[in-house]
Amino acid sequence: MKTLLSKIFCLCCAMSITMCFTGCMNDNNEYPSRITNFVVVETDASGILSRVTLDNGESYNIASQSIDFGKPDTLFRCVASYAMVNSGMKVHNISNIYSNPPIPLDTFLEGGYTEESLPRDPVKVVSVFKSGGYINMQLGVMTTGNSAHAYAFCEEADGQYSLLHQRPVNDLETYTMTVFLSMPIPEGVETVTFSIPTYEGTYIRTF
Repeated sequence: MKTLLSKIFCLCCAMSITMCFTGCMNDNNEYPSRITNFVVVETDASGILSRVTLDNGESYNIASQSIDFGKPDTLFRCVASYAMVNSGMKVHNISNIYSNPPIPLDTFLEGGYTEESLPRDPVKVVSVFKSGGYINMQLGVMTTGNSAHAYAFCEEADGQYSLLHQRPVNDLETYTMTVFLSMPIPEGVETVTFSIPTYEGTYIRTF
């Protein structure tokens, strides 16, 4: 079961790429307003971030900012903080987030789990919404911050999905860490019911 866990669960800290950049004033000595959004980013043959696409379809070439993601010709689901300036988009901060496709429940059961033993450690729900072909979520996760938490999306039935979350052993609930996750909606699925384990019970939304 541990081998299966390592293959299909994502360890949040291990998979995260976070980059921060300084801001620039405009001609009026003012900082442009920053916007934070879920985005898809694309790298070029050298691993440099070349394009950012918003969930509304707008796309911006930012190759001139020379942001190195270290993996060529790849698409990443990210949360980005940026400003719109005369030259287009100026990225201030960008973080790669977990966005693997949902895994069928049968895959977990064949790996030795039961439906009752699937890891569903509770989280705090800040927001859950649909955009750009994804179910996006901002969560509050209680932690000490010393070890990575594991996440996966489970396809329980047609159109029914849930968040799986496993706390590290001996991880104390010291403070709340903000976590962004984004589940790609499988092709052909029109209605999505998504559930999240919380301290108050199961949070359920249908889109």
